[in-house]
Amino acid sequence: MSSWKRNTNTAHIGMQRTFHLGQPMTASMSFDDYGFEPSAMAFDGYNLWVAANNRDLVHIVNPANGAIIQTIQLAKYGHGVADMATDGANMWCIVGQYIVVVSVQSYEVVTTYDMNEGCSCIAAGIHEMYIGSAWRDVFFKVKTADGTVVDTVGVAKWGVGLKDIIFDGSYVWTTLDGKNSITATQSQNSVIQFTEDMGEEVGRLAYSGLYVWAASLIRDVVFKTRLVDGSIKSTVGLAKTGAGVTDIVFDGVEMWGLINTDSDIFGSFVAGADEMTAEYTVAKGVSSKGERLVFDGKFIWVSHPESEMITRL
Repeated sequence: MSSWKRNTNTAHIGMQRTFHLGQPMTASMSFDDYGFEPSAMAFDGYNLWVAANNRDLVHIVNPANGAIIQTIQLAKYGHGVADMATDGANMWCIVGQYIVVVSVQSYEVVTTYDMNEGCSCIAAGIHEMYIGSAWRDVFFKVKTADGTVVDTVGVAKWGVGLKDIIFDGSYVWTTLDGKNSITATQSQNSVIQFTEDMGEEVGRLAYSGLYVWAASLIRDVVFKTRLVDGSIKSTVGLAKTGAGVTDIVFDGVEMWGLINTDSDIFGSFVAGADEMTAEYTVAKGVSSKGERLVFDGKFIWVSHPESEMITRL
């Protein structure tokens, strides 16, 4: 069971710009499952997958009406789900050091792979999944057909683990936990193409088709970087709260960044930047502190672990 709540408000970011919360109107969905703290989300082409960061559980949600279609118990380790990605046929879910593979058709657990170390992030390739280690500065190339680890690819030697990983069709892009750089690795031969210093700590990544974007964890900016060498083409300011950008997602036109503040005035909101012009466009308020974003082909969704809900913008 779940319920929809609709919200509208107006807020100000400092003295610089004004935005309207819920324009268009937002819809918030809470879960009857007590203690379910939604974090990682994924879209399988039809339905939304919402996983908890404190339980090995995922809800399959109809994005049109918020109805829970299925609830899947992935494991009973109590690690929570760090990240998810689909290869088209199955959803791959990170639960601690385990990768739980679930059919997107039957919602049954197909198999579970033990990576023998904690994992933090995952991205789908063509015939492989790319899985980032939470312990080391490496990612694993894993065959989707049988889970075989084809290669273990080192991207640095800090020993901090990967923060995020994405695939642009040719290169695997990674960021490191607590570090400033982004690294692009050739997917076919696992050779590092380049590592580029962003000048400040970056976290989540997103691919827009023409550029790779990196979210600053220090300022309310996103970096629009060139595919050829990772150099910064544009630095886009989304706000002036100084809270940093928690997550980013591309909707086909705009790059959206999630910004959380501890201020009752600023609150939490999602701000957009035009993909071509790299100019700030609009901000949409959300009801409480958010953690992750996902695009379902029509709407942007925000997960809120602290308030145990998700919001559709």
